[in-house]
Amino acid sequence: MVSLSFRPALIVRACGTTTVTIMANFSSTAAATGEHALTVPSGADIDADGATVQFEATSTPVVRRTTGVAQGSVTAEFLPLLQRVTYGDHRTVARIRLTADGTYDQEVDAITLTNDGSARNGDLQNLTLETARGEVLARLPSLSGYRAPFVLTTPMGLERGAVKVLTVRADVRAGRRRTIDFTLEEPGDLVARRARSRR
Repeated sequence: MVSLSFRPALIVRACGTTTVTIMANFSSTAAATGEHALTVPSGADIDADGATVQFEATSTPVVRRTTGVAQGSVTAEFLPLLQRVTYGDHRTVARIRLTADGTYDQEVDAITLTNDGSARNGDLQNLTLETARGEVLARLPSLSGYRAPFVLTTPMGLERGAVKVLTVRADVRAGRRRTIDFTLEEPGDLVARRARSRR
């Protein structure tokens, strides 16, 4: 919640209208494509110094997305699993192919996976995000609800035009009725940025 105070007071003349534009600075670390929408829930939230406030709510608030200067892109594609997921330790539960476009080298900082299946929380434990060589990039003790928010210990470099396949492994503690189907829910769930040039 944000409270805005007008100094001096905002004056709306009789039978007139006044448009208020709200602007803000975003942090340089704000995730690209992050969504936000500002609303005023009711007329009681407007202090007009005793005047009667009639509130007309819009049906749908306007959703804005954070944007920035294009610095290249990374494409994620989920690959088929090589074998069926069964109960046990260190099972492969997802395979992801990351491709950097040909513009700039990229560094991947975080990947948040969403399970569209029914497995939740402790159904998957000791999750790891690994490279094809078995290097562990990030660890999680378990699912957080239906999400796996991996934050890489060290940013993973991805040269322009390069392709890397990552594997998600986990100790599967779910029965057959629990299903696993990982996806990226929205583009902002893969956090990547242009790599700094090395001299």
